[in-house]
Amino acid sequence: MFKRDWYNSLFLCAVTFGGILFNLVLKIAFQRERPEDMHSIEVFSYSLDIPSYSFPSGHTMRAVVMCLFLIYISSLLFKKGFTRMVSYVICITIIIAVAASRILLGFHFPSDTVAAVSISIVWFTFCLYFFPFIIEIIKRQRA
Repeated sequence: MFKRDWYNSLFLCAVTFGGILFNLVLKIAFQRERPEDMHSIEVFSYSLDIPSYSFPSGHTMRAVVMCLFLIYISSLLFKKGFTRMVSYVICITIIIAVAASRILLGFHFPSDTVAAVSISIVWFTFCLYFFPFIIEIIKRQRA
């Protein structure tokens, strides 16, 4: 936004907010229980009884979508192969670390995180392909 790159700013919003909404819809549709009995969430020493579903992992989905966007931006910004490769490795490491931490902490089954990674890749690819068409339709309607 600081560089007035409105296309990529809107693309980021579409990918992230759409991914969050997509995750919510999938959680409601599947309503898979978490590995441990975790029906309440503790916030500031207060226990809230809120249903929290496991499938797909929201943290993993958000991390994958953000890292895929960073990979996309780094492919546009970095001309040198080494710098680009370092950014790719960092993003992939973050994805693996977040997915593994959700399993190791006992919040998700392995299938929850594998599905979250897969769904996020499909969602990002879908947005990457269709976003230019949507922008073009909006431009035509404004004219």
